[in-house]
Formats: sequence, C-alpha cells, structure tokens
Amino acid sequence: MRRVRFDWWLVFAGVICTVGGVSAQSPKVVIQSAEIGLPPGPFTPEPSHPNQPVTLFKSQCWAPIALKLTLQEPVSGSAQLRVETTDDDDLRTTLTVPLGDFSAHQPGMTLSPVDWPYTPYVRPGDVSSGTVTVTVLDAAGIPLSAPFTQRYLRGRNRSAYIMATLGASVPGLDLPNPHARADAPETNRSLLRGGRVETAVLTELHQLPDRAIGYDAVDLVILATGSAPQAFLTELFHAPAAESRRAALSEWVRRGGKLLITVGENARTVAQYPAFRELIPLPFVTEEPSRAVADLTINWLAPGGLQKTASLRGQPGTKYPLARFSEKGHTSRVLLRHAPLVNDPDQTEYPLVMQTAYGLGRVTLVAIDLDRAPFLDLPTEQKASFWDWLIRKADADRASVNPDPNAPAPGSTGNPTSEDGFAQALKDHVDDFQEVPVISFGWVALLIAFYTLLIGPVEYLFLKKVIGRLEFTWLTFPLIVLSVSTAAYFTAYAIKGDALRINKVDLVDLDPDSGRVYGRTWFTIFSPRIDSYTIGVTPRSDWQDQQPPGSRQPSVHVDWLAGGRTGGGNIVSRGYTYHTNLPDQQFADGLMGVPIPVWSTKAFQADWSATLSRTAPLVESRLYHPPGDPNALAGRIVSRLPFGTLRDAQIVYAGAVYKLDPLVPGVPVTPILDPSTIHAEWLRTQAALTGIGEAVPGSGPTEMLGSHRQLSLWGMLFHEKALPPGTRTLQNASFRQLDQSWRFDPAFRDQAMILARVGPVRGAAESLLTAADSPSPTTLWRSERSPDQSRAPLAGVLRQETYIRMFLPIAQQPIGDPIPN
Repeated sequence: MRRVRFDWWLVFAGVICTVGGVSAQSPKVVIQSAEIGLPPGPFTPEPSHPNQPVTLFKSQCWAPIALKLTLQEPVSGSAQLRVETTDDDDLRTTLTVPLGDFSAHQPGMTLSPVDWPYTPYVRPGDVSSGTVTVTVLDAAGIPLSAPFTQRYLRGRNRSAYIMATLGASVPGLDLPNPHARADAPETNRSLLRGGRVETAVLTELHQLPDRAIGYDAVDLVILATGSAPQAFLTELFHAPAAESRRAALSEWVRRGGKLLITVGENARTVAQYPAFRELIPLPFVTEEPSRAVADLTINWLAPGGLQKTASLRGQPGTKYPLARFSEKGHTSRVLLRHAPLVNDPDQTEYPLVMQTAYGLGRVTLVAIDLDRAPFLDLPTEQKASFWDWLIRKADADRASVNPDPNAPAPGSTGNPTSEDGFAQALKDHVDDFQEVPVISFGWVALLIAFYTLLIGPVEYLFLKKVIGRLEFTWLTFPLIVLSVSTAAYFTAYAIKGDALRINKVDLVDLDPDSGRVYGRTWFTIFSPRIDSYTIGVTPRSDWQDQQPPGSRQPSVHVDWLAGGRTGGGNIVSRGYTYHTNLPDQQFADGLMGVPIPVWSTKAFQADWSATLSRTAPLVESRLYHPPGDPNALAGRIVSRLPFGTLRDAQIVYAGAVYKLDPLVPGVPVTPILDPSTIHAEWLRTQAALTGIGEAVPGSGPTEMLGSHRQLSLWGMLFHEKALPPGTRTLQNASFRQLDQSWRFDPAFRDQAMILARVGPVRGAAESLLTAADSPSPTTLWRSERSPDQSRAPLAGVLRQETYIRMFLPIAQQPIGDPIPN
C-alpha cells in the first residue's frame, strides 16, 4: 500500500512540475529587447564590455527605454510595463508605465516603441554595473512575460558632455581638442575632444522623449534644419501626434536646457509652423524670412581672445540662403553679426547668431546652414573653431572642455564624483543633523569591552562561585544579551531622541515674463524608528496661481538623491515604488514605501513648476531703460513673496551686483545703480567655493565642506562665473542646468536679476511648512495622496533654507500704469 501511495504522489508531482514548466516557458508576451538610453551618434566610443549596450546615458540620470516585444498568445485588455532597478543606496525602485490596450493585437505581432502611448523611463543608481529588469503585466499586475534583464549598464560619467541632434547627424561637426596627444589611439583622435563630448542622434519622432526628464543626460540639443529631412520637420512641428514630444522639448528648455537651431534654406518653411514660433521666441523678419547672398565674412573669438575669420562663398554664379532675424525680440541678444554684404547699399551688419532666454534655458539661432555648403567647404580647423565658439555661447564656456588631459578613458564611468563636488557637498549639507548627538568611538569601545567581560569571566565566576551550577549558562547568557541590548537601545533612544527630523533646501526661480515659477527641493529625512515613508512635495498655494479642476496643474517630480546612509540592501529585498498616473500626467510625483532604518537617513530631491498669478503676481516689475540711455535702468519693483521682509537682497544688472533696499511685501522699491556701491566680489565671496570637491585634511567623510556653516548654493547657481581665475576643474556636473552665469554678461541688458536667501530656520515642521510667512515654498507629504484625502500634519523638526532668483524683464520705455505707493 505504501508503494502505491508513493507512486501516486510521484505522478502528481510530475504533472505539477510539467504544467508549471510549460507555463513558465510559454508566456503570452516575449520581450525581444529593452534598450536603455538614447541612440548613439558617430562620436560614441565602442563599449568596453562585449555585452554592454551601445546606447547613451549618464549614471544617476533618467533614460528612455526602447521596448520591443512579440505577442505569443492573445491578450485581452490593457497591459503595463514594470521597470525595476536600484537607487544609489542599493534599494530596489519600481516604476509602472501603461502600454495601452493589447486586445486588437494578434499573436505573432511585434510591437516597437512607436506603438506605446507613453515612453518608459528608468534611473539606474549603480554607476559601475547597473541592472534594469522589465516585465510586462496585465491590468491586474499579473505577469504576461518573463522578466527581461539588462546588465552591464555602464552609464557615462556625469562630467561627460552629451549633445543630441534631431532629425539627422550634423555633417561637419567637429571640435578642437586642446589636450590631444600624438600618441593617443586612433579611435580617441576620431572622437570629439578625445571622448569628452559625445553625440546622440534622434532620427525618428518616437525616439524623442515625451517627458522633459528624457533629456536628463543631455547638455545641448541641436536641430540643423538643413540636414534634417523635411518630413521630420513637418512631423515635429505640425503633427498633432508629436504634441507630447514638442511639449517635452519645450519644458526641458524652460527648466534650464539649451537648444541650438541652424536655419538657412528652410527658414521660410519653419517660420510658418505655429509650434516652431511658440518654441522659438526669436521672430523672423515677417516680410522676408531669408535672403540669398553670394559672399559672407564672419569673425569670432577663439579661446584666449584670438580673432578668427572665415569667408563663406557660394559656387561661382550661385547664392546661398541666409535667414533674417528681427532684433525686436524681448530678452534677446546678438552674439555675432556678419560683415556688410557686398553691394549692400546700407552696409548693415545683420545678426548672424542670436540668443534668447526661454525660462531658465536658452535658444540660440544661427542664420546659415552649418550642415551645408559653403560652411562645409571651410577648412577643418575653421569649422572646428567656429563650432567650439558656438557651443560655448549656446551653453557654457567650459562644460564641454576637458580640463584634465589624464581624464578617464572615453565611454567609461571613471570617477563617479569627477567634476561633481557640489553634488557631494549638497548631499552632506542636507544630511548633516548636528543637533543629533553622535556616540563617540571611545564610548562604543568601552561598552564592547564591558559587554565582553560580562558574558565571559563575570558570568563564569558568578555561576561557578555563587550559584555553583555552570549549566545555568543556558539561562543567564540570553538574559544578559537581552538586558544589555535593551539598555543600549533605550540609552541611544534617550540620546538621539524620538523626533522625526528633516533638513530641506529650496531653490525658487521666478520668471514673470513667461508667467512661470520653477523650483528645486533637496531634503533628507532622519528616521527615529524603523519605518516606511511615502514622500510627496507640492508647491504651496500662495506660490502659484490656483487652477480650476481639469486644467494644467503644477508639475512635480520627486526622486531619490544620492548620498543618504540607509545601510544599503540586505538579504531581504527592500524597495519602494514611484507614484505614477500618466493619464492625469502624473509621472513620479511621489515615492511610496521608502524604507528607512532606525536612526538612519535617506536623501530626496524634487523638481517642480507652476503658473504665476497674473492678477496678483509674486513680483511685479516696472523696470525700463530711460529714453536716450539704453544702458541705464529706471523704474520700480514690488515684491509680494510670502516671506516677510527680504533684507539681504541683491540686484544684478549688466554683469554688476548692487545692494538692494529691503523688499517689504507690497512696498515698491526703486533700484539705485550707483557705481560706487557695486559689490565687485560679492559672488566669489558668497560662493564659498574653497574646498568644494576636496576633503578637509584629517577629517572624516561627513566633515567635508558643505556643513550648515559653510555651504552656499550661489557658487552652484552661478558656477562658471564664480570660479576663481586659474581654476581648472568644474564642480557642477549634476547641476549644469541651474547655472545662470551667462546672465552676468555685461552685454545682456534686457533683464535684471534679484538674488536673495531666507534662513536657515529651524522649528516645528508643520508650523514652518504652513505658516502665513513660511520660509518654505513647498509642502511635504508623508502619506499617499488622493483627490479625496487631505494632507496629514507633519510631526517633527524641520530645518529650512530657501534661495530665490527673480528674472525681471526690462522694457525699452516706461510701460503700463505706475505701481501705486
């Protein structure tokens, strides 16, 4: 009987294994590929690992996923993609993105990125051997495919400079390499600046990100309308299906991105697209968007002040197109004028390169096709020199130049903190809880020695001499361990306290000209207990215009910030989830279930924007140039910031910094630009750059520059301008989009900046976040938000500091009614 029963169980187990094996081997969906990053261009080095993907992305940056899959069986209803990776603390992160309705797709069909309603994204945290796993799920979260894992994801160093070209690769693109060596490998010499600069080429519309974070790794976007196919330009700027791609590019520029467009032959065509005119604030001359010329001379300055000249001549008897820009564009400047044209009656030097502010970013327009003759006919050295000048003007003067000839090899991750000292300093700054006592190593060593004596000789002597029963050690040993552990826990609890603590830094950029406010938030949570946190950040209601339901709501993106000390992963898989609701345009606007151990910290960041009120603006400017004096400044400013009085504010105009009278809410202030009151060294003294990126000799890792007493964000917000002369290495690789050094150009006189700082202030968290004169422009959430759920009060202690930048337009003459006194 026992033999028969055993055989039946064996048969049953075999059937279960067979059915399970068939189920595991026959998923309804098979993932063919999941490419992480942007398509590489001609200047991307070969991967160093045979299985390493060739796509282009940076470590700790968001990157799009090009998903391709095949249906094996019919799938009814909607599907979604689960994306899993790890953050910088080795905690698993999960993001879910809808893939649309699969009901109409037949078995055997292959679906590619062009079929998805939303582009999936991922942000790997491991800079050396990142791993990303994607799985297709049904609407209920049941897997439809086997997990597909991408390994060996070696992102580029944050200091790498990446240019994305739209439509096609740009012919003739080249850059001089000041550190080129004759003995360098041939592959390195064929790269841009030896591999410092790389290019991504997005030739299809679906390759363009549909969210601004898709350009996270990109420093400069180039659209050469001469080489880009006409169909691509029409689809990009005219097709309704491209609206999300256009909006993503526009939002990326508004938040600090840089866009370079060359127009010549297609000037008349692109000027007719409403979407192009909306994206490009620089207007063309309406009656004549372009003209034909036969000979053109351009002059520019190479690094070191060396004058460069090039003559652009068409073929004998032929002419080439030259776009015509209007100089009436607000907050625009002419970067380069061409010499008077031959046989031109008025001998006018028309704009050749113009630039305008667009939110926090810039748009640069070039009036000739740099991807066509006659520019392509110039000698290689001249083309490289002009491209070098143009990229420095379109973006930053030094970001694309490798300051170190011994930098990591092209395409490698190198040192993850290379040229990123401010990132480490900021992490240390928000992670520094000086009010929480730290038990010294001496006390820990003494307690360990006492514990060793207690469980060793003391217990032995007590059992042998006093009790006389050594076998009682089975009872006394666990009692000693439990008692000492309990005493240590409550002692540490009494020393460190039971209060939740938060250090938070906010940056607010107000742009009244575009009616937008942009914010960045960095904060660290110190947890007094083992807990999981659901994190959210929203701008306060008094910092934005109240939108009716169904209209555009504030855009918020919440994420992890590298540098928290959670202790990393363990045997038990821990992780958290991004809150996403793409039909409502909510993408990663919160983090759910973030685990933080007792007396540990976790660092976060948020990026948000909102619409300014037109009826009651936070700042109102009536600045203008007096008639007959375009270099002077007159008019008044009124601040309605919900801070109370700003007493330490500066105004920046034409590259000079002046002290501004206290800004009392509702009270007009007249800037007085007295040359005798210029703060010539204000930026460099306030920047406090000394030691950024360098450890203090003899100090521990948490004592680097960047403590509460030392760190100033002004050196990050105007980094290249604040650098002392002779400084070789930048330290702002993670914050290039925030650098507004270009606004210190003395020739930029269409805008003034007001700079101010509030705090630091420490107090009860809920009071600081909700008070009428709160120093915080944002509110923190600790519970999952829903339309019918109000925010719960936040208990604990908050340390808050806020930086403010206001970009105020200057009119050519007095405008509007005067601000009442």
